Amino acid sequence: MRGAMMLSFIHLSDIHFHKYSGDAYDIDHDLRCEIIRDISYEYRKKISTIDGILICGDIAFSGDEQQYNSATTFLNEICNALNLDKSHVFCVPGNHDIDQKITSSQMAVALLQKKLDESKSTTEFDLNLGKIFRKPEDATVLCAPISCYNNFAAKYGCSFDQKPTWKQEIAINDTFTLCIFGINSAFISNEHDHKPDQTERKMRISRMQIPERKENTVYLSLCHHPPECWVDPGKILSKKMDDRIAIQLYGHKHLQMIRKTSYGIVVGSGATHPSRLESDWMPRYNWITIDIEFEKEVPTLIIKVYPRVLDDIESKFIPDGSINVEYLNFSFPLNDPTLPERGEISEGDFNHLCDPEVLLVESWERRFLYDFMNLPYVVREEILRSLGLHTDADIGKTHVKLLNDLVERAKEKACVEKLMERITLEKERMLR
Repeated sequence: MRGAMMLSFIHLSDIHFHKYSGDAYDIDHDLRCEIIRDISYEYRKKISTIDGILICGDIAFSGDEQQYNSATTFLNEICNALNLDKSHVFCVPGNHDIDQKITSSQMAVALLQKKLDESKSTTEFDLNLGKIFRKPEDATVLCAPISCYNNFAAKYGCSFDQKPTWKQEIAINDTFTLCIFGINSAFISNEHDHKPDQTERKMRISRMQIPERKENTVYLSLCHHPPECWVDPGKILSKKMDDRIAIQLYGHKHLQMIRKTSYGIVVGSGATHPSRLESDWMPRYNWITIDIEFEKEVPTLIIKVYPRVLDDIESKFIPDGSINVEYLNFSFPLNDPTLPERGEISEGDFNHLCDPEVLLVESWERRFLYDFMNLPYVVREEILRSLGLHTDADIGKTHVKLLNDLVERAKEKACVEKLMERITLEKERMLR
């Protein structure tokens, strides 16, 4: 087999950028600087390259645009330190990415959330969510509480506007592909997430958000809420995730946890920015590498997780001493006959609700989304007019809708290459 390579990622979660992030009195500024220093120096000592940044939600604290601006600045600093393309960020929303002003004031949003929340079974939830996403106007209403998240995530190809999931494929070698699968677990999140007795209300995901089995594909999922936070009678959803996804990444709990399944691993990430009022305040993040090796001609998936934790005394990130090793090493034969047989979904017909092929964001689209939205408005308009891609109907569209329409328009007019050339040219001019 030719073309083998190792993929490596930074795994963050629960960053919680708030309205004071970045100002002169931001006490978390030093923490973020230490993360960048750790990634820039310690990471590169052990792992020479990086392929992306994986974020498991709660990027913001209250779903506000200003908070996402702070997040963008931080992610740009990481990318610059690692010479990583800024489009190589993969993210999903969490409960703190919900704008509760919208969920509490807009009746239409509340009614759709209530309908989903009161679904009496997994199948009923699947069907109710499918009905909503079949109607663009209903999908827009349901996604309104994460509109600022979607505008932020659109430039990374990770928005959830008009769809409950997204995916991105990256080649591991000539035969195997890593498919990063983003899952929105915050459909029903609102101001009632905590009941009067302070117990946490359970969130919901759908079977149509779990990928189909696919030959020579290794799945990595991003989801904010871990399985113990789902409505999941009979553990149908968590078992399906364990059977199909080699690397499951979660946030939300602020507790570092790594467990092995029959097919892969589940990683619950500690918070990158936990509240300083938490009694066990301990900022964390992870390095993750993915490789395929061959033992007696058998392809074997090799996963390494490097948990990093802040040493508050020395004020720097170090390996997590609780595991007594620098990293945890996992291996899984990719043609093991004892693993669940790879086939089609058998429990009901849900594929029609969310065609996985439609959700694939190609690499050129990812670069386009990021670079285009970072150009000045006047420059963007001039590019579109010169290529015949401008239309007055774009006025007033959300970032998400605008970008999706432009991608399709460029494909129809067969001017994708010209569009990318113009964007690259203008990007270089701005850097001079």
